[in-house]
Amino acid sequence: MLLLALVVVVLVAMATYDVADRLGWSWAQPALERVDDVRSRVWAYVSLSPATFTYLFVLAITSWVLHTSSDRTSTALLATHSTNLHNLRADPVGVLVTSAFYLSAGSVARWVLPFVLVMAPVERWLGSIRAIVAFAIGHVVTTIVVAVALDRGLLSFTDADTTRFTIDVGVSYGYYCIAALFTYRLRGRRWWPWVWAVGLSALVLQPFLSDRTFTSFGHVVTTGIGFALFPLTLAAPVRGRLSQSIWAPPAAAVEASKASITARRVARQPRREVPSVETRRNPDPPEG
Repeated sequence: MLLLALVVVVLVAMATYDVADRLGWSWAQPALERVDDVRSRVWAYVSLSPATFTYLFVLAITSWVLHTSSDRTSTALLATHSTNLHNLRADPVGVLVTSAFYLSAGSVARWVLPFVLVMAPVERWLGSIRAIVAFAIGHVVTTIVVAVALDRGLLSFTDADTTRFTIDVGVSYGYYCIAALFTYRLRGRRWWPWVWAVGLSALVLQPFLSDRTFTSFGHVVTTGIGFALFPLTLAAPVRGRLSQSIWAPPAAAVEASKASITARRVARQPRREVPSVETRRNPDPPEG
């Protein structure tokens, strides 16, 4: 519901902006210019992390499908794409891929800020290909490690009896791997990397030590994998982007976005013929 309300607010704001722009309300121009400035920064931010925001959009679509379907249909969809032991034996590649595109509980809205504030900066820093590889490693390797631990009884979990046909989908394994890599994005910023690393480690260790579920175990594993993927950050282009702002998009990208918005606005304005010199001198046609 929160996501739906947000979408409605955005659509109303877009419609209001469009009407004010098309009608050329002079009193609204200062507000439109401020909106354009925000739009240019947002678009620059989004366009530099295409994989992150495309993925978030797909998650929104699949979550909407689950939310609008009957309980029976939703359960069947999640069970089909779950990385439980039964599905991993029957179709390992298929469920390893598709399970990352469904959320079993909660709303996609709760993932918006983690994606915007962590995954997007990591993608812009590492590059889309490296970011996708890191996310895939966290999701796939962790799923396999958890499955082996469950299947062979290497560890005891409080929910081990339900794992053969349980619903196990989501983005958390991939996200926590990226979140661990985000530690290295904070290099050179005093104590920030240590605070982030310690806070993230505590966030994943506390549930595992208290509840000892296979999911909390997976979060510990994938966070460790993310810390171990430090070599991904050593490429020359990646090191070169360390000096850039973590969240603010580059000025060049913002200016390009502003120019694009301005060009579209000019193209939409009705063309007015410029009066000739003679017309301006003699605005009224001669009579008779």
